[in-house]
Amino acid sequence: MKSKTVASILRHVASKLVPTHDGEVAAVSTGELAALTPSQPSEKESKKERRARKAAGEDVGLVEQADLPIGGPNEEERLEKLYDTIAWPLGKKYGHPYDAFKLALTEPDTVFSSLETPIAPTTLSLLLATIARRLTPQPIKLRADIEVTCYTPAGIDAIKKALRAGENVSTEAVPIKAKLVAPPLYVLSTNATDKYAAVDKLEKAIEIIQSTIEDQGGNLVVKMKPKAVSETEEQDLAQLMAKAGQENAEVSGDEDEEE
Repeated sequence: MKSKTVASILRHVASKLVPTHDGEVAAVSTGELAALTPSQPSEKESKKERRARKAAGEDVGLVEQADLPIGGPNEEERLEKLYDTIAWPLGKKYGHPYDAFKLALTEPDTVFSSLETPIAPTTLSLLLATIARRLTPQPIKLRADIEVTCYTPAGIDAIKKALRAGENVSTEAVPIKAKLVAPPLYVLSTNATDKYAAVDKLEKAIEIIQSTIEDQGGNLVVKMKPKAVSETEEQDLAQLMAKAGQENAEVSGDEDEEE
C-alpha cells in the first residue's frame, strides 16, 4: 500500500514536469506535455550541447543538480530520477519514502533539506502539492443512534440537558452534534479524520448522556453503536428525518384545526 502510494505520487510528478530547451524546469498540463517534449533529434542535440559545455569547463553542475529530479524528456527517465534522488534516499533515512512524505506534510524543510541532491524549486512545489492532495487525511462521518426517554416531570428538559452534556464532550478535532430524528430517536454525529478517536468520543458522549438522563429518572438505549457511515446511510437518515418532520407538521396542523 505504501509503495503504491509513493509510486502514484512520483508518477504524477514525473508526468507533469519536463525540462525545457533552456535548461529550466516547467510544470505542464497533459495537453502541453506532448508539445513540450523534445523529439529524438533534439534530445541528441541537447546531450551533445551538454557534453560540449562540460568540455568547455562551464559550470553546468548547478543547473544539472537542480534538474536531477527530472532526468530526461522521457517520463520513465524522469520517474527513475525521482526515485534515485528523492524516494530511495528518503527511504534510507526514514524507513520508507511514504513515512518521509507523511512527515513532509508538516515538516517539509526538515525532510527535503536532508537530501544530498537539492530538488529544483518547481519540482519541489509540485511534489509537495501532490503529497498534500494524496496524503492529507480526509474527514469521515461517524454516527451513533440512541433512544432517549424521560417520563418524569423533568421530561423534555431533562433530555435536552443530557444531550447538551453529550455534545460538551466535543473537541476541535472531534465535534459532536446531537439531532432529533423522531422521538425518542436521536443521532450523535461527527466529522473527523481520526476514526478511532471519533468512535471513542462518541462512546464517551453516550456514557455521559446515559448517566445524566438516568439521574433525572430517564433512560437511554443504544440503537446503533458509533461507526463510520456511508453516503447512502446518510441519505437514508436525511429522508427519515424529513419524513418525521413532515408528519410532525401534519399533526401540528390537525391540532390547529381542532382548536
